[in-house]
Amino acid sequence: MVERIQSSVVSLRWIAWIVVSAMLVWYLSGCVMKPVGAPAGSYRESVTVTTNLKGVQLVGANFAGMELENADLSGSNFQNANFQRADLREANAKDGKFQGANFEQADLRSALFIRAYLNGANLRGAKLGRARHDTDPADLRYAHIQRAILENADLSGTYFYMARLDGANLRNADLTNADLRGVDLSTADLDNATFLRAKYDDATFFPAKFNPLTAGMVKVAAESASVR
Repeated sequence: MVERIQSSVVSLRWIAWIVVSAMLVWYLSGCVMKPVGAPAGSYRESVTVTTNLKGVQLVGANFAGMELENADLSGSNFQNANFQRADLREANAKDGKFQGANFEQADLRSALFIRAYLNGANLRGAKLGRARHDTDPADLRYAHIQRAILENADLSGTYFYMARLDGANLRNADLTNADLRGVDLSTADLDNATFLRAKYDDATFFPAKFNPLTAGMVKVAAESASVR
């Protein structure tokens, strides 16, 4: 009888531990998924917990208006996902797949998209400049951004070193101080884009009749930009 009671107590303890663990995982996994501008108290606040979506498969997922600041999206598959108006400041999206994703008017300042795939993505009106004076702008070194829409986007200071921008739409985009070394812009739409003090080198190619010096760009010596 005593042994049966002890066994029941152990079982109850295990059940309680599983329930508490499940509730904790549920709370932490959702604590930063708060639509930007939502009324106070309507969603769990994120202060010290970072969303970990590393290596996940969330094709076509909807993150519209969500707060994903400092989130880890590295190596994940977010093809055709919706990040419209989402807050992705300082997020880590290295090596992620975002082909066809919607980042229209999203805040991507200081985010890392190194080697990420953004082919055909919509970044119209997105912000990729500095999030704060003590942080770096968005980093898209070696990223694949072919045929992406970057119209009216704030790309000031953004790192595009060796990125692929074939056929990209950069109309009215602000590329002031951007790093365009090693980028082929020969088939991109640069109509009305701003290039003041943007850096380029001998490996940067432009459309016919485009004069980088007239556009206010600065030619620099070729150098490597190592990434991890």
